[in-house]
Amino acid sequence: MEAILDYTLKASIGLLVLYLFYYTVLRSQHNFGFNRLYLLLAPPVALLLPLLTWPAAFSSEAAVTQALQAIQLQEITVTAWQVKPATNLSLPLVLSVLYAAGVLFVLGKLAWQLWQIRLVKHSVSTTTAINGALIYSLNSSYPALHLAKAFF
Repeated sequence: MEAILDYTLKASIGLLVLYLFYYTVLRSQHNFGFNRLYLLLAPPVALLLPLLTWPAAFSSEAAVTQALQAIQLQEITVTAWQVKPATNLSLPLVLSVLYAAGVLFVLGKLAWQLWQIRLVKHSVSTTTAINGALIYSLNSSYPALHLAKAFF
């Protein structure tokens, strides 16, 4: 299991490095064929890089191993103890409060927008009625709006 996690981590870092190289260097290039080929070959190359064996000169593990051998840590004793919950909040309660806050925010935004439409409606200079629909002529550059039987 450790080998799989190690391989996945190395492949992910390799893919990140390859994509960062693309983002910083190749993204602004106009050779789209090469860019496409690079983007198509980057994932397989990232999967193959951890399988290659590197010479010891390029290996960072040798330096890390030498540094870790020089470090001596004191012994510690680990004992078990229970952590008491700080509050009596439960996940359903927190989610309910967040949901209610979202609903109140959206309803407040709707009320604000309806209030703004009311203010615009009362600030118009001319009103025309055509086939039962009211057409309000606005003095400002608002986009066209249809609300019930009113056109702005």
